[in-house]
Amino acid sequence: MTSLLDQIGGEDALKPVVHDFYLRLTSDELTAPFFKTADIEMLENKQTWFLTMVLCGKLEGVAHYMQISHARLVREMGLESRHFDRTMQILDRTLVDAGVPQNVHREIMDKAHSLKDAVLSNLDGTLPDKGKFPEPPEHLF
Repeated sequence: MTSLLDQIGGEDALKPVVHDFYLRLTSDELTAPFFKTADIEMLENKQTWFLTMVLCGKLEGVAHYMQISHARLVREMGLESRHFDRTMQILDRTLVDAGVPQNVHREIMDKAHSLKDAVLSNLDGTLPDKGKFPEPPEHLF
């Protein structure tokens, strides 16, 4: 069975989509403040790695990874549902504009929407068991 990553042309095809996604996030008045001091190149690299893992079907531990990745934004910057929803709108538009096949687009959006509670849940600073989602390679930090 062909992975979703293969269906969009592999990691090389994913990188420009991720880059465009971050350009849009950093230009949007609702989402831009979360990226004001961020290392965008590092975030793009981590997002490409993360999406590569997800699109290859490596999903165990994804919710935990998303929770710890966004915990500071929830606690210190007020990340909430409206920000997540806007991010999903931007992701949707980015995938459409990139010409991602509809079946892959739908899968990506479904997986992204399923992580909303994990992204927004770390209000008290506690973390669930880690799960088995691998840590990103060191060079992405």
